[in-house]
Amino acid sequence: YGAWHEVLWAMYSVDALEARPVTAELAFAPRAYYVLVGATNFASWGGRTKVQSEDLLMALAAANVLDGLFPDLKLTFPRVRKAVQQQAG
Repeated sequence: YGAWHEVLWAMYSVDALEARPVTAELAFAPRAYYVLVGATNFASWGGRTKVQSEDLLMALAAANVLDGLFPDLKLTFPRVRKAVQQQAG
């Protein structure tokens, strides 16, 4: 009964409060930040206003993330770039 009473009181109290804007703060590790900036640059160089998955792949390859995650696949930047160019045209 006590918990239910507290829930009802909280619901009543929340209704009386004014909504406040919420701003989320996202922090990125330096390497992740450079991948995001790289993806934005690849999109911009391609004449696009939105980042596409190909841009992220290119940025991940340029940062040697893909090659580090999947060493058996040998996903180097030139290899990924060639595959993206074949796929995207």
